Amino acid sequence: MEPRRLRQVLGNDRRLHRRRLERQPDRCLRRRPGFEHESTNSANTELVTFGGKTGVVAYAQSNAPAGTTYENSASGTGGSAGSRATSAVFDEPRAATGNTGSRTITDSTNNPWVGQLVALKLDNTPPNTPTLSITEASTDSYQSGTNFFYRPAGTASTFTVTAGGTGDSQSGMQKVNFPGLGNGITPTTGTDDLTSPYSQVYNWANGASYSNASNTVTAYDNANGTATATFSVVPDSAAPSTTDDTGSIGSAWKNTNQTVTLTPGDGTGSGVAATYYTTDGSTPTTSSSQGTSIVLSANGTYSIKYFSVDNVNNSEPVQTAGTQIRIDKTAPTSATLNALPSYIKNGQALTGTGVDGGPSGIASIAYYECAGGACAPNVLIGSSSTGPSYSVTWSSQPADGTFQVLARVSDGAGNTLDSPKQTVTIDNTSPSAPAITASPANPTTSTSASFSFTGEASATFQCQLDSGGYSACTSPKSYSGLADGSHT
Repeated sequence: MEPRRLRQVLGNDRRLHRRRLERQPDRCLRRRPGFEHESTNSANTELVTFGGKTGVVAYAQSNAPAGTTYENSASGTGGSAGSRATSAVFDEPRAATGNTGSRTITDSTNNPWVGQLVALKLDNTPPNTPTLSITEASTDSYQSGTNFFYRPAGTASTFTVTAGGTGDSQSGMQKVNFPGLGNGITPTTGTDDLTSPYSQVYNWANGASYSNASNTVTAYDNANGTATATFSVVPDSAAPSTTDDTGSIGSAWKNTNQTVTLTPGDGTGSGVAATYYTTDGSTPTTSSSQGTSIVLSANGTYSIKYFSVDNVNNSEPVQTAGTQIRIDKTAPTSATLNALPSYIKNGQALTGTGVDGGPSGIASIAYYECAGGACAPNVLIGSSSTGPSYSVTWSSQPADGTFQVLARVSDGAGNTLDSPKQTVTIDNTSPSAPAITASPANPTTSTSASFSFTGEASATFQCQLDSGGYSACTSPKSYSGLADGSHT
């Protein structure tokens, strides 16, 4: 038989090769439509022998006649090792080292076809797994990784899925297939892209409802090996939800900066894009202050309102914090301890006044003492929150002696101011009885009488005539206009 030319397919590269074929007993090489040589994986080439020549063999391709079978007769096995219908490229594993044999194709009319010794490449390695990226073109849609979110009520727009990182070092890339979607997102049938970079533009309409967490993109090499990656499409019509921690801060006056934390969440949606707030009780808008940490530093009462927006433009209704925050960092401007006698005893009333420099107002006055003449009062006597006198009775006094006393004024936020201190002497010991040093003659004809008396140092005296009651007096004490009779 004369040499014939057979066509070899190496990936997508078709080349003509001349090969001299040995005639085999009872078989002849037949040229039929569809008898081609398929190039696939170079790592899995297979050694076989035809007519004493060792090489690699090509098999029938997908357009072989219906009913064509494949026969594998390894050298020394003495029979068929298996057969199958031919409707695709024959991709067979590499034979063991040194194992030679023949391969025969038999079509539906029992005409045997014998493969030619050619540079067969068998590709059992899939192409690189595609790396998907998504770009979107609307404020009503959002991309995060391989997830595409859209707001069904939003303005119709597009998004593009790109399959990067594709490639095949064996037979080469053939195409990338992008899936069809539906329910308002087109195209609805799969689309092949034959040219790198591989991508597909999808159009979504107002009112679309398509949702699928696993949309498969398939990369094909020239041996029809495949690799896949998926992307998700998620409709998001739910607004975010935001809470605050004002309740844990409380409404009591504070004299330090306070921080209110807002905590937004969007469940399984596209995620929170921004949170807006006001602190003066006005209704916030997207032009208001933005953030989730609100630092309050100035004196005043704060009423906080806020709302959040997600990444596809769903907007939360405005929320109002349940607790007002109050700050007063200014101390009182005046503190007064009302004047005390030089000498006091148990039960002495202490009173005072104060003026606040901030918004919280005077809350209480506390009174402190210390023993000595040059000490700083630090022992609490008592406190009162009842104005205007904020009176405290000093009972259970310490032992007699000299003491310093002051009033400490506190406002509603705990800011304080101390009054100037006063020096007092506590004397709870009764004095010795006074001694009368001079008195009128008894009896006497005079209607006037004078008495002189002395007592311990710093003692004061009270005098009483008959049953007239005691009143303050000093020595000598004189009486006039006395009636006849006895007087005490």
